Amino acid sequence: MYPFRRPIAAYGLLACMLAGNVQATACYGERIYWARTSSEGKILLYTTFGLLLSSDHGKTWSMVEGPVDGSPPVEAGPALVTAFSNRDRPRNSPDAGLYRSIDFGLTWSRIGDARGAFAAGPAGTVYACDERRAQVERYTPSTGSWSKTALLEQDAHDSSTCREVRVDGSNVWVRGSSRMFHSTNNGASWTATIPPQYLGKSVASAMHADGAGLLYATGGFAEESHLIRSDDAGATWTSSRPSYPPGMAPKYERLVGGQDRTLYVLGGHRVPATSTEITTLYRVSGDKTETLFDIPTPLLSTPKAPLHIAADGSMSYATYSSVWVSLAGGKNWREIPGHTLTKKPWLVCDGRIQPVQ
Repeated sequence: MYPFRRPIAAYGLLACMLAGNVQATACYGERIYWARTSSEGKILLYTTFGLLLSSDHGKTWSMVEGPVDGSPPVEAGPALVTAFSNRDRPRNSPDAGLYRSIDFGLTWSRIGDARGAFAAGPAGTVYACDERRAQVERYTPSTGSWSKTALLEQDAHDSSTCREVRVDGSNVWVRGSSRMFHSTNNGASWTATIPPQYLGKSVASAMHADGAGLLYATGGFAEESHLIRSDDAGATWTSSRPSYPPGMAPKYERLVGGQDRTLYVLGGHRVPATSTEITTLYRVSGDKTETLFDIPTPLLSTPKAPLHIAADGSMSYATYSSVWVSLAGGKNWREIPGHTLTKKPWLVCDGRIQPVQ
């Protein structure tokens, strides 16, 4: 029996001042937090009422026990890895830590402590910031053991040198407070790819190496964000906007990830007739840009889009009340409404103002 507990039902409370009195709008019900997919037809969902797994393209679902209050899992080769914080128990609870599943979320095993940011590579190796956030530790699944990588060079500009870890093929990046560190040898050595003089500018969080010596990332902020490219390991960057079909160019764009020389980009724009904001997922391969999915929610102000692209090409996009999945490489998207997964009342906010007691 796992020491995990189901999350409590979603509860939102928005307080405001009306005529000098504190009022509130309350929302109660259920919601979806994240989704993971496999081209083999497996779908894993984390909801307020537990962890759900389908092995038949979403036709039937079963509740599974797992680290349900952890962060969204990352792919580690054929496995999934997630962090379990155990918020309902003391901080030093032995249950908290990093957990690994080799059967797509059906069962989980603890592989180590969860100290902060982590990521994993296609070979199953897991990289995680150490407790001091000054070094990266590496987990090797074949031995089931952890080892330390080379120290990250810290200078006066870096309040912490390990805030986020990203793995892209054989490339490993660590984002610090002012620089991005890059390793091509599993952390045996690191190169600061964004020098200290870039302090105050955007430090890219999503990066992709195309295998041909080019790095891609997102530059700029908000409606000025756009795709950028570097051919000198990240020392300098230039704008690299894709060639969109006529009339389809977005106002702003954000890199989601990539696979070899293919990039996945989110682009946002307004529909002139309605002034509504939509976000579109594009696949960029050389001079060819394809529209894969019109996302029903604007994502300009969202730090990390609830969109996941698996190594096998399957994709998912989760909102509070639905999840959209494509198990065919960006084609044949379909919606799975959350209310079809449970008999409990779904998240509804009727807007009525109620006094706060």
